Amino acid sequence: MRQPIDIPWLTDASIASIGQYISADMYILEFGAGGSTVWFSQRCRVVTIEHDQKWLTAIAEHVNEANSERLLLPRPYWGVCKRWKPETFDLVLVDGRD
Repeated sequence: MRQPIDIPWLTDASIASIGQYISADMYILEFGAGGSTVWFSQRCRVVTIEHDQKWLTAIAEHVNEANSERLLLPRPYWGVCKRWKPETFDLVLVDGRD
C-alpha cells in the first residue's frame, strides 16, 4: 500500500502528539525528507536534510515553499548540525538510517 505524500510516515499517535505541540512560529530541523516534510511545511518552518536528489525533487513538488528549506547532503548527516546554534530549532526529527 502506498503512503500519502502529505502525511508523516509516523504512527498516528506520534502525528497527533507533534500536531498538538507545533505552531506556525516554530522552526523544525528534519533528517530525511518525506511526508513529514510536506506536513511540517504546511504548519511551520522546516529545514530538511536529504541525501537522495530524486526523492528530494519529488518531495519539493508538494511543499509550501515559503516554509521549506531543503538541503541535499551526503550521509551521515550529523555534521550539518554545526551550521546552527543549539537553540535554533524547536524540534528535531530524525527519520532515517544514519
